[in-house]
Formats: sequence, C-alpha cells, structure tokens
Amino acid sequence: MLWRDPQLRLAIALAVLLSGGAVGCRGNSPLSQPVRVSRPSEFLVDQFVVKFKDDTAAEVITSFNTLNRVDQLASIPQLRADLMQIPAGTSLGDVVGTYSRHPAVEFAEPNYIGSVGGSPANTASPPQPSSQWALAKIHASEAWGISKGSSSVTIAVIDTGVALSGQNLQGKLIPGPDLILGGGEPADRHGQGTGVAGIIGTATSSGDGIAGLAQMNPILIIRDADANGNYATFLLAKAITYAVDQGARVINISQGATSESSVVNAAVNYAWARGAVLVAAAGDNGGPVAYPAATPHVLAVGATDQSDAIWSESSRGPQLAVVAPGVNILTTTKDGGYGMGTATAFSAPFVSALAGLILSANPELSNQQVVDIIEKTTDDICKTGGKHDPKCGFGRINALNALQAATGKTT
Repeated sequence: MLWRDPQLRLAIALAVLLSGGAVGCRGNSPLSQPVRVSRPSEFLVDQFVVKFKDDTAAEVITSFNTLNRVDQLASIPQLRADLMQIPAGTSLGDVVGTYSRHPAVEFAEPNYIGSVGGSPANTASPPQPSSQWALAKIHASEAWGISKGSSSVTIAVIDTGVALSGQNLQGKLIPGPDLILGGGEPADRHGQGTGVAGIIGTATSSGDGIAGLAQMNPILIIRDADANGNYATFLLAKAITYAVDQGARVINISQGATSESSVVNAAVNYAWARGAVLVAAAGDNGGPVAYPAATPHVLAVGATDQSDAIWSESSRGPQLAVVAPGVNILTTTKDGGYGMGTATAFSAPFVSALAGLILSANPELSNQQVVDIIEKTTDDICKTGGKHDPKCGFGRINALNALQAATGKTT
C-alpha cells in the first residue's frame, strides 16, 4: 500500500508518472473534464482542490481564478469543490497558500495521491471450503439463517474496477463510472477491486467457487484507481458522492493515503448526512490509521489471521473501529480464477458486507445504529472487556451476533 512506507509512496508515484500513468479522468467524461498527471510527487504538483464558501458570488470566484491564472479541470457540484490547474513554472505551495488566505475560501489543498492494497495472488488449485476460514470465523453460515442480503440494499465498491464476467458475480454488479478513463465500464486492470467484490458478494453455484458474505446485495462498482493501484483524492471524493447519489447504503473504500484531505472529508460528511455507512481499510504499515479510515464517520477496519491474532502490519490507533479476517483471504481474481490476499483492504469488505446484511434484515436502521451494532457485537479477541483497544478496536466482527442484535431473531 502507498501508505505503508514513505520511500515506497514516492517510488510508486514516480513510477506511475514517468510511465505515463494517469491518476484522473480522460476522454469525454459525463462526470468531469480530463485530469492530467505531469510531474513526480506524492501529490499532483500542478493541481489543487479548492472549495469556496457557499455564499460566495460566482463573479468573485471567477475574478480570483483569473487573477491567479488557474484553470478549472473538474468539479464536484454536490460539494462545490473544484479541481484547478496552475500555470507552468508556478509554485503549488504558493498558490494553495494564496487561496487558503482568501476569506471566501473554505479550503484549498493539493490533489493528494493514495493507493489500494494489492491484488490477490492466483492459486493453481480449485478453491476448497476449508480455504474460506474467514466465513466460519465470523459465523457467516449461522448469520445466513437470518439474512443473506437483499436486492434493495446496494453496496458500493470504490476501487480499481472489477472483472465484469465470471466468478458468479453476474447479475448483481452495477457498473458505475470509470473515473480514470472518463468513460466506459469500470474494468479491473489491477486486481484488487475484483477481490474486494468477491469477498462481499460472490454467490456459489452448485457447490463450485467461493461464497461472499452478502450474496443477495447488488454491488455498485466505481473505478477511481489506475492499473498501478494509485488514485487521487479528488477522484475518491467524486466517487463517494456518486455512490451515495446512486442510492448506495454502504460504501467500501479499500484504499488510503497518509495525508488527510478536506475534499474527501467533505464527501464523507455528504454521504453520512444521507444515511450511508462508510467502511475503509485501516492501512498496512503497523502504524497510524490511514485516511480516509481515520476520518470521522468512517469505520476503520484492521486485519486478523486464522488464529484471531492481529496481523502485524495492520495499522492501529484510536480511530480503529473493528477488525476482521484479512490474512490469506480466498477471493476472486481479475483473470477469472481465485487467489489469496493479505491486507486490511480485504478485511474492510467483510465489514461492508455485514453492514449490507444488517440493513437488509432491518432497513429502518440509521447508519449510526448500524455502526453501533457492528461495534457492540464483536468477539473480544483482545480481552479488553468491551473497551476500545488501539490494535483491535472494539473486537473482531461477529455476523451472527450483529444480525441477532439488528432483528431480535435467533437462528
């Protein structure tokens, strides 16, 4: 993950930029104008994001932009946030500072680069039921006696896209926008997105393949990360607002960055205010929780292994909400097969799927009630007596306990 190591962060960004990789939108997109990557950095050095205060007159904004010789590349109208391009030879720090000091500006910041976790490695042999240890650990089969999900509760996956055929996902995928290419279906050129979708919702057929946790819930796929697994925070914010506007009640974000982003925070608040449950991977460096997982109103998820031990690389801290299986997780690959993955990126979708099951079983619950149920029905693997622990949050999720609490039913 890009948030794993500072040297790696810079190396990945440099490799993407020098290879001509784009973190942004291209082509004739109905969602945005083209976004260009030009110089190597941990943020896009010729772009910044600005939000003027809601009562700012349009002519004030236009005049100030003209004065500073910046051009609008894209916008998120729901947030009144704009992506701007600075002139060649101009210091991004100077421009951001100038905008930040203007009394009409709510925030101005770089367009930061973040990264996804990693694609699952292909396995040569067919998947065996024993390989899906995670489902047994969280009591999935017992929970399915209460609910396997509902077609009325959509779970959004903001990631690298998805393989749109094979692996028993047909009929439940909702192809959203490809924010990288600016058009077409969100095909997975990296691999993580397909793995995340498989954990959430793969449906078994005649005993073959693997089982996802929320098998009846539609999955809205939004691609905001490129083939190298890199994304820009402006696109993540655009993806979040798109997901909630399309009616997603749960949003999975298996990606993160070391830098907090005001535009992503604004998108999170926008989604939360409209009832969405947001779930994000905590990060994979054993250090502080990454963003947006560390953002208020986001459930930060760490990783455990088959013995219920906390994965050594799972990020930790006061923002960590819960943990879920994330070591040697069997899931789908973009090549049409199955593979194993280890990352908090593969822990988060178990929690997103659980949120989908809870809302399917009791759709009248608010997002805060769903979060409370998930946190209060965990297994106390860190032996804290229900108190928060920075390594495992409030504990490892238990799907059966959660659904019983949501419905009052027992299996």
